[in-house]
Amino acid sequence: MYIDLGAEKIIAGKPVINLRAFFDRVDEQAGYEVVMDYSRDPVPSLSERSTIWMQGLLQDKGLRRIRE
Repeated sequence: MYIDLGAEKIIAGKPVINLRAFFDRVDEQAGYEVVMDYSRDPVPSLSERSTIWMQGLLQDKGLRRIRE
């Protein structure tokens, strides 16, 4: 599998990549949303702060519904 690293710059002869974009692309191409059940909370549990962050992230990506 080939993944374009999306190097935007070359500094000191080395490519500079946006890691967030890189990992987002890996997730998209790997198809984790097909094998991962994002509607369930992870085990072991996250801290309250991390759980709030996780829920917001998954909701933004359309992988989890907003809890009421």
